[in-house]
Amino acid sequence: MKRNTLIWLILIFVLILGVRLFFTFSIDGVSYESYSILRNVDSIKDSGLPLFNDALSFGGREKFFSPIYHYMLAIFGFVLSDFLLVKIIPNIFISLLSVIVFFISLHFSKDEEASLLSALFVGFIPVLFNNTINNASIFSFVLPLFFLVVYLFLKSNQDINYLNWLVVSMIILVASHPMSIVFALGLLVYLLFVKSMGFRESSKEPEIVLFYLMFVLWATILVYKVALSAHGFEIIWQNLPLTLVEQTFGKITLAGSLYAIGVLPLIFGLSGLYKNLFSKKSKAATLMMSLAITFFILMFLGLVQVVVGLMFLGVILSILSAYALKDHISNLKKFKFKYSKFILILILIILLFASFVPNFFLLDTHKKDIPSNNDINAFLWIKNNTPENSSVLVLAEEGSVMSYYSNRKNVIDENYLLIKNINRRYSDLNSVYDEAFLTSALRTLTFYSVNYVVLTENNQKKFDRRFFRAKDNVCLPLIKEFEGNNSPKIFKVNCLFNVEN
Repeated sequence: MKRNTLIWLILIFVLILGVRLFFTFSIDGVSYESYSILRNVDSIKDSGLPLFNDALSFGGREKFFSPIYHYMLAIFGFVLSDFLLVKIIPNIFISLLSVIVFFISLHFSKDEEASLLSALFVGFIPVLFNNTINNASIFSFVLPLFFLVVYLFLKSNQDINYLNWLVVSMIILVASHPMSIVFALGLLVYLLFVKSMGFRESSKEPEIVLFYLMFVLWATILVYKVALSAHGFEIIWQNLPLTLVEQTFGKITLAGSLYAIGVLPLIFGLSGLYKNLFSKKSKAATLMMSLAITFFILMFLGLVQVVVGLMFLGVILSILSAYALKDHISNLKKFKFKYSKFILILILIILLFASFVPNFFLLDTHKKDIPSNNDINAFLWIKNNTPENSSVLVLAEEGSVMSYYSNRKNVIDENYLLIKNINRRYSDLNSVYDEAFLTSALRTLTFYSVNYVVLTENNQKKFDRRFFRAKDNVCLPLIKEFEGNNSPKIFKVNCLFNVEN
């Protein structure tokens, strides 16, 4: 790699990280999703263990998840506040993806300029940018790790010295996230294409794939055996309430994909895929094509969340873009016009940033995805003015935030795995705010052992609720109301209703 190329790669990484940090620090606070991770990070810092036995989630329950990402964040958490931890570290992780994409693209395109453009493309994929910009999403870690495994897999076919690193990275991926299963399926599709497209077969590839498949199967059963026994095949949908399954695993559309992935990665990525199929075949490009097909099929079947699938597809198409861009840059070099190549690159960069402009208008959306200061103050009031063993009802998305600030039990949060009768619970607790009859509301609140109800600012704005319809000065009195429009309101459950479980 040329020295100038290295400098450009560093500049691209700094640019992507700088833009991401600018956006995230333009938003006061962090997303609702981040608080569940922060609670585990704080637990690791205090006791050395994450919250496998969470006394506050759903009133107390066991959790099953991989803590690798939480431990990594906890290391930085000893020197950074929770706020800075979420704002900085995940953005560094995801920005490193551009470096990995460059090396994958360079591996099969052999063109440094095209690979630099691929690295630039991946930094500004709208769906990837918007879903990792202001939260501690585990995909900020899983995405770079996933494509690092891809790169090491490609390199290990040429140089056996990469094999040890490949095995280590595969083990970390398997231990970190179920997305390792998708990679295993992609490898199977890849072997089928290698066979059918007439490539010279490597003796190492089937052995590596077999090892990986066996290890994924063993690790999945080991880590998720309890969840598998509880949910069976439906564990794929993470025990989400049906309402959320329809939203999360919905259908993909061409217009939605175009907006989510971006015009340039989609056009040049598909061009690279076409080139690999019908022109200059490459085993490395075939692996990327196999992964793209795997993600597309799984999304189409509703087995992978649409947003997650589009993030991975966007990265894969950005990598394949280098295959098409290489030809365009090579053709321009044939012209006598001295600066033609640089004009093309400049036009591509302008178009890339033009397609990225809509992200600036999504800042307001990100600002709505964080708890307001009034809601945080309400949770702190709960902490200082209620018994320690109290159970508090808020919306599912607010459960972890409430427990983080108040150190009180929630009745529902966004971690649904292993929760029985989740559809009934989700429906009951979502509708109790609008229940007109006091007896019906008390029946639900007693059944779920609720001591306090918080009608947050977020709840009021989201569902146009201004009060608890079943409020009663004796059984459900309003005990605290904060100042301002849509201010949080806290109710105390004083009466119990005889119910049968």
